[in-house]
Amino acid sequence: MKVLLVEDDPRIVSFIERGLSVEGYSLSSVANGEAALREAQRASLYDVIILDLILPDMNGHDVCHELRQHRVRTPIIMLTALDGVDEIVRGLEMGADDYLTKPFDFDVLLARLRSLRRRSYDYQDLVSSSLRLGNVELDVGARRAYLDGGELHLTATEFRLFAALMHNADKVLTRNEILQLVWQTDQDPLTNIVDVYIRHLRRKIDSDLGTVAIETVRGHGYRLTAKSV
Repeated sequence: MKVLLVEDDPRIVSFIERGLSVEGYSLSSVANGEAALREAQRASLYDVIILDLILPDMNGHDVCHELRQHRVRTPIIMLTALDGVDEIVRGLEMGADDYLTKPFDFDVLLARLRSLRRRSYDYQDLVSSSLRLGNVELDVGARRAYLDGGELHLTATEFRLFAALMHNADKVLTRNEILQLVWQTDQDPLTNIVDVYIRHLRRKIDSDLGTVAIETVRGHGYRLTAKSV
């Protein structure tokens, strides 16, 4: 696995670098947001980006948002010394796939990296190569989504969520089922991560052209359906 680390604290860089080298991972590091934006857009080079929230020139949230605006879909783990739920949710809303609060145990970081790698590949086992509902189509192999023929620009996590909903169209998925399918866990540490990403996805598919909708089934979960015409 090739990892890009965006971190300006040399002690943390050294700590992560030593640990990942022992595990056989390839690590590149940059110390500020501008360098991260330049390097991360070479997306084919990296499997995961580890992004610190506090950088000397930019906020990690802004870096994450900018990368997603430039259609960089590489999974992002946000490092933060702030453990407040609001900060974590904001990072997820900017397009981060996971987060880790400092100080952290290296084994936890390693587990998160492995989980992101599994997510990048295993979700393809859930679905066929192409899914259609209404005027929405997902090309799973190419990781592209289309609404009425135009491309929807989704992050890696948004795409996995949409694929899970499309594969289970008209079926209610509980939050725990969605956590298992998309995040490969059945625990949400008080961040309401499922609700955050459902909200993101709704904003992107809710338009006059859209013929599908994500319904909230109160007390149960969410269901993707074709709108009645």
